Amino acid sequence: MKKNILSLTILLLLAALLFHGCTGSTAENDHGHEHGDLPYEWSGELNLEIGTYEITFEESEDESMDLAFVLMDGSITDLEHHGQHVLEAEKEVIAADGTFTALPDYGYTLKLNPAGTHFYFTIEEAGRYMLFAEHLPEEFNLQFLGQTGEVLTPENQITH
Repeated sequence: MKKNILSLTILLLLAALLFHGCTGSTAENDHGHEHGDLPYEWSGELNLEIGTYEITFEESEDESMDLAFVLMDGSITDLEHHGQHVLEAEKEVIAADGTFTALPDYGYTLKLNPAGTHFYFTIEEAGRYMLFAEHLPEEFNLQFLGQTGEVLTPENQITH
């Protein structure tokens, strides 16, 4: 009987380890599991009001770029780790020169034209967003344009 209880306890502990998701992290980024290479090379922050914005890409040899929008509302303690999960999850594919609604905590695969591409995205929930990009902005002369066409410069840019 004791062997059965011990075996059941060990099985339950193993199952808990296998099915345990991310529950946060400490300052040392010890969150109970490891990830492979980061799915992003760059991150930066933008204050976005409700409205429509533009992203422009100049010439590119890349066929696409993954981009995630993470709302910085204080509910996420490890934004970089969360951004990794967003970009590793299934993403909506946006056709070249397409339009989309940029949802908080969601990722997109933006299809690119070799000669340059424009995308228009709508923000329905205003706030400060951390953007995570698969590639470095300088690879495409990537620009974010505001609602009146002004260039938006992301703050706290980090190359990963």
